[in-house]
Amino acid sequence: FWQPADVKVDKEPVFSHWMGFLRLPGAGAWLLLLLTYKVGDAFGTVMIRPHLVDLGVTLPEFAELLGLWGTVAGLVGALLGGVLLKFLPRLQALMLFVTLEGIAIGLYSLLTSLDWTLIYTLIIAEHVAGGMATVALFTVMMDRCRESSAGSDYALQSCLVVLSTLVASSFSGFFAANFGYEMHYYCAALLCGIGLIALFLNKKNCLSTHRN
Repeated sequence: FWQPADVKVDKEPVFSHWMGFLRLPGAGAWLLLLLTYKVGDAFGTVMIRPHLVDLGVTLPEFAELLGLWGTVAGLVGALLGGVLLKFLPRLQALMLFVTLEGIAIGLYSLLTSLDWTLIYTLIIAEHVAGGMATVALFTVMMDRCRESSAGSDYALQSCLVVLSTLVASSFSGFFAANFGYEMHYYCAALLCGIGLIALFLNKKNCLSTHRN
């Protein structure tokens, strides 16, 4: 039922919009945030499936564990993150969510056997944290968009996030194969810390106050 305000859309070519976006104040620090905030998540979580296969999880068990409970937990995390963003400053919320995500991914290192209580607990916790972090990042991406070119600005930012996560996930199998799952999850947790560094560099980029 929400009706957006009338906005005069800039008819310049998309490339011109993107160049204008890249010339905004603090653009370098903002690009660093987009390229690093979800890297730890992408690098770490893509290996949970082969890890569980190696532990003996079957296809029907996968369907329930990740297809059902993982999906539900991710949706709950997204809803919870959206609610918390109404009460927390952007910067504080982003820092909290990526920290929780890093801890949850690091705890995957505890998976050494078919301990179903532990498996379900960690899967649900990580998916909730991941959902919270994702909705927070994409919210501040919308904050960053200019009214006259919001569609192209958002498209550019989301593409950069997706590309960075694709690169990170493409290296995860090689890393896990050579250093083991435990070290892999520790490294993923550390990569979440890079997102924290990027957040500190973006304190002035609309992250410390509400923009609802």
